[in-house]
Amino acid sequence: MENIKLELMKETIDIAIKNDDVFVGVIVANNGKILCSNKYQDNNDWAEYILGRLKKLNIHEAEELYLTINTYKEGNFSLNKIIQKIIIHQIYIGLPDPKLNRYLKNDPVLQLQNVKRYPENLQKIIISKNHDSFSNSLQSIKNNIYYSEKRISEFVKEQLSKYGLDISKEEISNNKTKDKLITLLIDKYNFSIKDANYIVNTSLSNAFNKKYSLYDYKNDVRSINDAWSDNFYKACKALSCDLFNENIIDIGVGSGNEASVLFKDCKCITFVDIAPDGLKKVKNIIPQSKIIVSSAENLEMINNNEYDIYISLRTFNSSFFNIEKALNEAKRILKTNSRIMISIANGFLSSNSSIITGLIIPGTEFVDIYKGLDSVKYLSHIMYRLGFEEFKLLTTSEELYLLAKLNKERS
Repeated sequence: MENIKLELMKETIDIAIKNDDVFVGVIVANNGKILCSNKYQDNNDWAEYILGRLKKLNIHEAEELYLTINTYKEGNFSLNKIIQKIIIHQIYIGLPDPKLNRYLKNDPVLQLQNVKRYPENLQKIIISKNHDSFSNSLQSIKNNIYYSEKRISEFVKEQLSKYGLDISKEEISNNKTKDKLITLLIDKYNFSIKDANYIVNTSLSNAFNKKYSLYDYKNDVRSINDAWSDNFYKACKALSCDLFNENIIDIGVGSGNEASVLFKDCKCITFVDIAPDGLKKVKNIIPQSKIIVSSAENLEMINNNEYDIYISLRTFNSSFFNIEKALNEAKRILKTNSRIMISIANGFLSSNSSIITGLIIPGTEFVDIYKGLDSVKYLSHIMYRLGFEEFKLLTTSEELYLLAKLNKERS
């Protein structure tokens, strides 16, 4: 069935037609069988066309709807016209309308629980068919010089070249996890697992160190929100965290700027990062802290059941990051009935100092406003399976805070 769904998604891309300034393709289906589509549409309002077709077929309920772009027009989303009159059990959406750069309350993607997304490879094709619309939109990261010029993939490529390795941008883009990058080196250069592992770990450490060691907030959404630290403390309060007395681990220090502000009064805190410079900085500012140079996926130097609170800010959506391995390590080092806070970066600063909500689609120059929410859903799914429960979500202009408690007895 999943293969059939992918084929229908591809077909919507193939039949996408002109709809105002973006190409849109839509299919309504029952268990893979197409009921109607906008393939032969002869007007610009795809929603009205689909409703007309369904009315003629006397259809008031359908299993699936596939839509390339969630179009927004005259204060409303076209999809809302459909779901107000037709019961749709599963909705699959490729991308948000390029006119959007923030969440709107009437967006069905935010309101409904039955919306899923097209995979990234198909999203890239949709962008290519609508390249001008997306290039001229606020979703283009060309509006943010820092992120358009200083991509972590470029730094990783540069570090690998120091070992005499010619790894292309495309190869790095297609191997955005540590394990995949290690396998690429083994297959391409006949390295042993040990040597490939060393080269990748060292290259990633140096790449992240180069990008973030001198990072400041002038290119960050926090530069226009002086109260960004208040959002963190609100999340702590919602999770009943005692930052000053409990045993805390903070994963992913980066430049150390954030940690130096948020955790300066903590009595028992451990900082972990793959790059050393930020750790050295935070150690100088918070001398009572413990620092560990390591990845979130491998905390073998830490004992089981050691920490009360696990915090990771803007790290779990990093490139070359294995979420499942990191969460398994989080579960191992946390005590029973401990708490976890993971934030997902969810905004970029544009050249006119406004916020572009969302995350970059890997391998593209465009921001998807829904991608942060997709990440939270994915995280929640894995965390629940591992024994985390009592989930809470706090949304801010900079990031999404996912909060939960660990019940090791249930897991």
